[in-house]
Parts: sequence; C-alpha cells; structure tokens
Amino acid sequence: MKKKNHTWNHRILAHWQASNFLEDGGYWYFGIHEVHYDNDKPGSYTADAISIISEEGLDGIKWTLDKMLICLNKPILNAEDWPNEFDYENWLKKEKEKGE
Repeated sequence: MKKKNHTWNHRILAHWQASNFLEDGGYWYFGIHEVHYDNDKPGSYTADAISIISEEGLDGIKWTLDKMLICLNKPILNAEDWPNEFDYENWLKKEKEKGE
C-alpha cells in the first residue's frame, strides 16, 4: 500500500460572488488560501482567505508573507470549478474591455 504524501501551501483562489444587482450577474474576487494536497494533487482549501497571525512575532509574520508571495507565481485555482485553474488572462481581458 502506497503511503499518502500530505503537503500544503498558499495559493490564490478565484471565487464567484453572484449578485442580482450587477449586469454580469456577479463578480470574481480573489483571496489567498491554504491549499492542502494529497500526493501532489489539490484536495482541499481553507474556507476563508487567510489572515496573518503569529506566535513567533515579526519573524513569523515575515515567514508567512514570504510564503504568500510565492503563490503569486503559481496558477490561480478556481474555487467554483475545483481544483481546475482559473483563466486569469481571459478574465483580465474581459475586465479591460468593460472599462473601455
């Protein structure tokens, strides 16, 4: 029997917020979450975006911020189509078109 490899890291997740008051029916927003992996595959994530709290003082906060910065270089995950990647470039293009 193969032993499971459990790991975690910080990742940006895209969330859809439905709204009857908006023309598009809602909007996307982004947050940094802890994502937990089983054998290198995303399995779950924290329900809420994380905040930084440290028992190790400023060193602990700096460590967490450094780890959070790493997630900016990883694909954004789609919370509404978990665990697929969110098409950020397409979203950004549409947002720019709306502003024109």
